[in-house]
Amino acid sequence: MYSKVSNATKAAYGRALLHMKERGFTWVDTGMVPEHTVNYGSRYVPRWEFETKLRDLIQTPRTLLEGMQSPMLSRGMLWKMKMTRVARAIG
Repeated sequence: MYSKVSNATKAAYGRALLHMKERGFTWVDTGMVPEHTVNYGSRYVPRWEFETKLRDLIQTPRTLLEGMQSPMLSRGMLWKMKMTRVARAIG
């Protein structure tokens, strides 16, 4: 990202994290852990921990804005997630 002010992207990311924390979010999946996000608390999470947390978090929907409806995962998507976990466990 480009901006006229140095580190503006980092400041915006930090503010977004604070807003999400205020809205009850406890976890953000960044996909990887770049060095500059470690200051915000980013860390590597093993797959088993990721899947355990994800399973719990799906049960408690949150929204970014007041009055916004939180989309729920369809039964089909929940079933596919379960079957993926079974397939990984098998082999």
